[in-house]
Amino acid sequence: MNNALSMLDEVDTSDVSTDEVDPETKRKYASYLLHYLLPCLTQINKDQMEEREVEARIQGKIDCYGITY
Repeated sequence: MNNALSMLDEVDTSDVSTDEVDPETKRKYASYLLHYLLPCLTQINKDQMEEREVEARIQGKIDCYGITY
């Protein structure tokens, strides 16, 4: 992940309008971002779901077998 961040730091896009970027470059950039962000977002989602399940157990809305009341 650090490599991705360092690569993004090297790119200065402040003077480039989105209209000036060709569609293939946009596609490649979107694919690049997805490749590096998806694992992080997947882990965040997993952590949040586990947290919600623990909170539901604390509130008595779900038992240890995953049965919702």
